[in-house]
Amino acid sequence: MATIDYKQFITKDLTSLANDSIAELIEKAKKYDDVVSLGRGEPNFDMAKFMKDAMICAIKENQTHYVSGSIPELNGAIADKLKNENGLHIDSQFRIVVGAGSLPVLQAIIGAIVEPGEEIIVTDPTYLKYISIIRSMHAKPKFAIVYEENNFIPTVEELEKAYTNKTKAIMVNSPCNPTGAVFTKKQLEEIAEFAIEKNIIVITDEVYENIIYDDAKHYSIGSFDSDISERTITLNSFSKSYAMTGLRVGYAAGPIELMKHVFNYNYFGHICACVPSMYAALEALTNPKSKEFVQSMVKEYDRRRKFIVKRLNEIGLPTKMPKGAFYTFSRCDNFDKNSHNFANNVLEKSHVIVIPGSAFGPHGEGFVRISYATKYEQIEEAMDRMEKLLK
Repeated sequence: MATIDYKQFITKDLTSLANDSIAELIEKAKKYDDVVSLGRGEPNFDMAKFMKDAMICAIKENQTHYVSGSIPELNGAIADKLKNENGLHIDSQFRIVVGAGSLPVLQAIIGAIVEPGEEIIVTDPTYLKYISIIRSMHAKPKFAIVYEENNFIPTVEELEKAYTNKTKAIMVNSPCNPTGAVFTKKQLEEIAEFAIEKNIIVITDEVYENIIYDDAKHYSIGSFDSDISERTITLNSFSKSYAMTGLRVGYAAGPIELMKHVFNYNYFGHICACVPSMYAALEALTNPKSKEFVQSMVKEYDRRRKFIVKRLNEIGLPTKMPKGAFYTFSRCDNFDKNSHNFANNVLEKSHVIVIPGSAFGPHGEGFVRISYATKYEQIEEAMDRMEKLLK
């Protein structure tokens, strides 16, 4: 029987994607029985009981059938949230699309607005899934370098370098994964002016909006004025703020002339998110207890943040204090300029998972992303092990 070369059937864009460093390290770590993971960006908290109860109630009431995109009550609650908390202008020309997590919705956005070969500006370093999704959709990420000395915030000069006549959109992520940066209003206004001048779409990923610290404040770029709101798609999720990662509910909102096509692409892909999960999401937005639930998580993240930044700097991994999300982006180049080698060394000798910065773009090299979305005691143990290895 003839041997089939299956590579001929797989798209070049997909085969060119780098392996997921997080999944790779976690798989490698399975051979150790005492691993402490500071890798995944997943809250170690459980979803609140009142959200679980809403989901269970939906199942008992047989809310387990197809819906057309979303349950209407959830769309209404999201609209109220975006208006009251984010300052977005909600009117008849505005539309919300709900999907099975923010990443499938982002894929629908890119599929709806970007032709093969067109480009999307992302920061470098950036969230690694942006790169993968853009390339898998036969588009191209164009990197705008961000620098530690500028608190990992993109400048207009770097955006100009990344822009070409093929640029269709720009990705904004604040609070940011992997750097923990939070953009100020002035910085977002400069990005808005750039997008208007270049006539491109802004896709703003705000999944960490509730996880901010100190004097930082979250701003939605789509709230500034009609000029920018008419070209902005706001992306969000229930995963991080409400510890609902496995329930897979995300959404996007923006001008109806864009979002009706995003809806179609999303609908073709998976019809709707899990219906009982959407009832849990509805409860998250409407139950008054949610605010206290989120605040308690952020308070604990803040405690971990202060501890881990102090210890990392003492160990010799220079680390800026993140303003948002639950990651540090720490320098490792004084130990090893190759962040992948550094992460492997830490795993093999200390049984601690950290993620190489190179996974987040070329200029993430020399850094490691370290998540403090795990128990305080495990962070202490991880720091002790890394200190023993590195010092």
